[in-house]
Amino acid sequence: MRPSKDIIDKISYDFAYATGLGSVVVDLNGKEISPWYNFTSFCQHVRKNAAFYPYCQQCDRSGGLESSKLKQVNCYRCHAGLVDFSIPIVINDSLVGFLACGQARVTDDSPIPNILRDNNDMRKESRLFDLYHEVPVMNLMKIRAAAQLLNVIVENYLCKQYDVRIIKSIDPDDDTETYIGTSDLHRAKIEKIVNYINQNFSDNLNLEQMANMANLSQFYFSRLFKRMLGVGFNSYLNNKRMNEARYLLEKTEWSIDKIARNVGFCDSPYFARSFKKSFGLSPKVFRQTSAGQIMIQNSYTPSPSL
Repeated sequence: MRPSKDIIDKISYDFAYATGLGSVVVDLNGKEISPWYNFTSFCQHVRKNAAFYPYCQQCDRSGGLESSKLKQVNCYRCHAGLVDFSIPIVINDSLVGFLACGQARVTDDSPIPNILRDNNDMRKESRLFDLYHEVPVMNLMKIRAAAQLLNVIVENYLCKQYDVRIIKSIDPDDDTETYIGTSDLHRAKIEKIVNYINQNFSDNLNLEQMANMANLSQFYFSRLFKRMLGVGFNSYLNNKRMNEARYLLEKTEWSIDKIARNVGFCDSPYFARSFKKSFGLSPKVFRQTSAGQIMIQNSYTPSPSL
């Protein structure tokens, strides 16, 4: 039997690729706590845009709360005009999150309520305009049938058969861990990223690049990375660079400027401050101290054995 901690992710993944719809698990605030499954290029670009992403979160949250209030799953138009639906996840009589799906255009003339006011600013960006018209067109009846099917699965298979927790706390101000499942797929993705960092730490790496490489949202990637490595992405990258700098200071005669560039720092003073913060000594003093210790060790002559 698949571990219960992974079952929500499994349902979301299988549903997305079986129906052709996008799918993601979110917490009560609309924050993603699973990868994006089968997301359209349009929605990926929108969610990576800091100006538009909060609207996506609000749509997922509002749609789920509306379904919870009405006790039935209804389709709605998101702020970008695509058809979505959000299924509440209730465990032990507590609402803990939503399974948000959709991302389809429909040609049906039936009125579909807007969960938020349309965001007209998006239409001004030519790239988003082109990607929007690449979103697949689906029959509204098919989307509604898919929504009802997923709701049945969640109600009768997930909530009744498994004692799972998507989030540890539903307090919006509580920033504790939100997703306890780590599947083999996610573990492999993080291991791949760690190997990449280890080999390319001198490059201009950032969180957004690594999350995109893992095909995960920045929020979920950060949580997953810290859970598996014990430190956040930025701390891990900085530690890797500092340890390499220490090695180069001890083993080479390179200038401090050259070492800084070699481990990924364009600004030597900033490198020096970072190094001192990590080791308590400036690079120059560290090198002098290290060289002095080596000279003492090399000059030491052991007493003859009696």
